[in-house]
Amino acid sequence: VTGPGTYNSTTRKEEFAFGVTLATGISEDVCRAVGLGYKDPNSLHQEDFRGPGKLWIQNGAKYLYDIEK
Repeated sequence: VTGPGTYNSTTRKEEFAFGVTLATGISEDVCRAVGLGYKDPNSLHQEDFRGPGKLWIQNGAKYLYDIEK
């Protein structure tokens, strides 16, 4: 999901050009366990995600669900 990245064998950590954060009913623990960020969906305001360098996907979870089918 995060695209290309690098692996530092000394620190044993992966570094990516960007991160992915889900605003979801899935628990924060589950999101973090699979390398995703978590945001409480009730704390989001659509207008905060409009403009350069930002992306708002209305009903984005629907598209993730459709891909799995």
